[in-house]
Amino acid sequence: MKGKLIFKFFIFAAILFARVSLFAQNDTANVTDAQGWKQGRWIESSEDGGPEGCSAGIKIEEGSYKDNKKLGVWRSWWCSGKLKNELVYNSDRSILSKDYYPDGKLKEEGTWNSLGWIGAYKYYHPNGKLYYEWVYDQSGKRTGRQRYYFDNGNVMFDGEWNAGNEAGLIMEYFENGSLRSEKFFNNGKLDTTSVKIYAQKEVKVVQPKEEVKPPVIAELGVIKDGYNKTFNREGKIDREGEFKNAKLIEGKQYFYKDGQIEKIAILREGKVIRYETNKDTNN
Repeated sequence: MKGKLIFKFFIFAAILFARVSLFAQNDTANVTDAQGWKQGRWIESSEDGGPEGCSAGIKIEEGSYKDNKKLGVWRSWWCSGKLKNELVYNSDRSILSKDYYPDGKLKEEGTWNSLGWIGAYKYYHPNGKLYYEWVYDQSGKRTGRQRYYFDNGNVMFDGEWNAGNEAGLIMEYFENGSLRSEKFFNNGKLDTTSVKIYAQKEVKVVQPKEEVKPPVIAELGVIKDGYNKTFNREGKIDREGEFKNAKLIEGKQYFYKDGQIEKIAILREGKVIRYETNKDTNN
């Protein structure tokens, strides 16, 4: 009986050791094979006084290798620990790229290959506003609509490119949004006869009009907190001012006699501080 227990214990220990060894192997970083090629998970750390300027031992890059080539997601960090860039290495050798400013805001994003950027590309101002909005063809040349922006969000340039050259109408704007110039290009060459230059115009920012809320008539509905006017059954003003919980807090209450105002109560903090008569208001 005792021998069987010892045997079972050794079997369990062997299985446990195998699992731990496998886990350790899978979790191992910075491994090279017999050919000296990098394989699997790879971590780069800073050296004291190195080009990154970080203290020694700070993780600055992490990703995976297969046969000495980067594969999948690779990330690098600023010394502060904030993300510096994120690259995704695809099997077709294209790379999805995102770069970040030291404060963590996105700096640029796009896709590139051995020829340069391809597809949509965006670059951002340090304040997070869009700076460039470009499009590249598969040969790495700017093609299609291209736009530049000021750091206030207004358009700086707007026009079409083809095979890396300006093509067609290019419009330039002042920082306030008014049109600065119009120029026509043919395969990158400016048609000087088409140039139109404009003086800067004042662009008025239209502020939304403050909504004027109609007075609440007591007989028709519930008085809401805030400014209201209420009217009596004869249609004459009864109370006006600031209300809270349907009670007049700051304002006036009108008293009538024979259809005419006899006196007006002035309220502050919900209390009458004085009365005014018709005679007082006419003086």
